[in-house]
Amino acid sequence: MSHPIPQGEILAEFFAPGTPCAQGSKSGFAYQKKETGKLGVALRECSTAAGAKRLKAWRKTCQTAAGVAFPGRLLDHAVHVDIVFLFPRPQSHYGTGRRAGQLKAWAAEEPMVTKPDREKLERAVFDALTGVVWVDDSRVVGGTPRKRYVMPGEVPGVHVRIRAACCCGLPKNLCPKHGLES
Repeated sequence: MSHPIPQGEILAEFFAPGTPCAQGSKSGFAYQKKETGKLGVALRECSTAAGAKRLKAWRKTCQTAAGVAFPGRLLDHAVHVDIVFLFPRPQSHYGTGRRAGQLKAWAAEEPMVTKPDREKLERAVFDALTGVVWVDDSRVVGGTPRKRYVMPGEVPGVHVRIRAACCCGLPKNLCPKHGLES
């Protein structure tokens, strides 16, 4: 284990630009080896080759941004991760004709209730940060994840803030056992 650090301290904060990519459950498939004719089993994380390529590129983007923000040794203690995924808006959120490019009034408040799932988005980022920020993503004990559409002027991507966690997985100032800091 690494040396204790003050709970709630921000350890790393970064933004990785790009359209966030989800990491689904691994699926297996059987294949026959050409040389020997024996059956083998392979695992893949995406249902298509294009999806696997997108996921690999997204993970690399997250690793690069995290490596710049957190060049120290790997974390080997509990952390709290606040993460916000920002997605491009669908074309239907924008006007046409004279109002082309303008966000429609109703669209500004529209929550993102479409795929990908927030948990699968987190999985891709957390796995990408393994070996870059932390020893293993099992060190993440709490956090506040969100996903939403970009607002005008924002860039799609992910904002990540990593803090030391308290006994309950929250930053110390929110821990019910340790009370609110003044």
